[in-house]
Amino acid sequence: MKLLSGPRQPFVGLAVMAAVGIIFADFFPLSSSVLLAIAISVAICAFVVLRWPSLIATYAIVGAGFFLLHDLQTSNTEGQRLAAELGNSPRVLTATGFVISEPKIAPNGFATFLLKLESIELEGRKQPNARELARSLAWNIRNIGDELRLFGRSRSDRAAAKSR
Repeated sequence: MKLLSGPRQPFVGLAVMAAVGIIFADFFPLSSSVLLAIAISVAICAFVVLRWPSLIATYAIVGAGFFLLHDLQTSNTEGQRLAAELGNSPRVLTATGFVISEPKIAPNGFATFLLKLESIELEGRKQPNARELARSLAWNIRNIGDELRLFGRSRSDRAAAKSR
C-alpha cells in the first residue's frame, strides 16, 4: 500500500493524455472538416464536464484537445503549400532570397542557414513568396543579409526516396 501513500501528482494523467493525443495526431492526420466536427464535440463535452465533473471525461477532452492542436499546427504549413504548388514532377525553378540566420560552416565546406524567399520563378512566371527555407549549400556565404539566387530542379520527397 506504499503506492497509495505516496505524494499526489495530479498532472501526470493529464500529461500522459496530452502525449497520447499528439502521438495519435501524428499517425492519423484528418481533413479539416473532420477536425471541425471533433472540435465542436470537444467543446460540447467540455461544457458537460463543467456541469458534471468526471475524471475519465476530463482525460478524454485533454487527449482530444491536444490531438486537435497538434493536427492543426502540423497541417497546411508553408512547406506543404509550396510542395503542393510545385507538384510531384521535377520542375526547373529559380529562387531569390536573403540569408536570415548566421551561416554555420561545416568542415566539408557546406553552409547551413535559413533563407527568406523573396520570389520563385517557375516556368517563366515570377511569383512573390514570403517563406523561410532551411538550406545547406557548398557556397561561400559569410553574412546575414546576403542575397542569393538559386537555380535548380525541384522534386518531391517520394522522388528523392526512390533515387537513393
